[in-house]
Amino acid sequence: FFFNDTATTEIYTQAFVGSVRCVQETGSDTDPDVSKLEGELHKVAEELKGQEFVFIKTDIKEGFGKRVSDFFAMDESLLPTVVIVEETDRTIMYKLNGEIKAEEIKKFIEEFRKGKIPRYVMSESIPAGNFGPFYKVVAKSFNQEVLENDLDVVVEFTASWCGNCKKVDAILKSLAEALVDNKKIKFCEIEMTKNELPDITIKGYPHIKLYPGLNKTNVATLSGDRSQEQVIAFLKGNCSYPLVVPEIKPAEEVAKGKEDLQCCLLYTSPSPRDLSTSRMPSSA
Repeated sequence: FFFNDTATTEIYTQAFVGSVRCVQETGSDTDPDVSKLEGELHKVAEELKGQEFVFIKTDIKEGFGKRVSDFFAMDESLLPTVVIVEETDRTIMYKLNGEIKAEEIKKFIEEFRKGKIPRYVMSESIPAGNFGPFYKVVAKSFNQEVLENDLDVVVEFTASWCGNCKKVDAILKSLAEALVDNKKIKFCEIEMTKNELPDITIKGYPHIKLYPGLNKTNVATLSGDRSQEQVIAFLKGNCSYPLVVPEIKPAEEVAKGKEDLQCCLLYTSPSPRDLSTSRMPSSA
């Protein structure tokens, strides 16, 4: 199959026991090496025809293929590549680390059948200059930033399409700034459309969890209202260490204040060549 909108229905409605398993070549038809690599995959597809795998290819430069690539957060620098995509109650991917040759692909499939291939976990790159007070966490850094310390760590799980996440994001950033001198609490966010955490299932956004410093397994989840007052009450009730929150403005007022400040700076800082023609109002 060539993986596109037309083929999707046929691929995902075939009768497989428990799951759909796709051996997928991902690359670009504009790459001169791809046609040769496709031939290697085709050899294996012919040999294993009728078994539990569907063999497909995706051109990441096309609209549908680009969406597939983005969904799995495939780094273009790693392409072309071959992956096994297993669909059960969730999507799991396994990536070939060897050369794209028929024998290597067959070995890859056999090792997968024996359960010897670790799953591929998508992750953004670890950000440089991540100094807080509101930290960006990715899958690769989640354990280090969240679990492997004795801090109370607040994590906001977000999705790029989530409109309500912006409001919660502003509240948590406001709290992080207010508590910047508290060395026992840390505020983080992770974008779940670009990062995968195999042991954590998030069913709705925005989603806030607290990982207590003295017992990381006793994870608390904020449900219901996510107002600033509710978030503060949630933290005070679940943090390992006493939490004293200074009086702070609501997040909406903080954002409005920043907008007003930017406006003031715009009118009080004309460039030198505009000084003579400035239309700024004179002082009363």
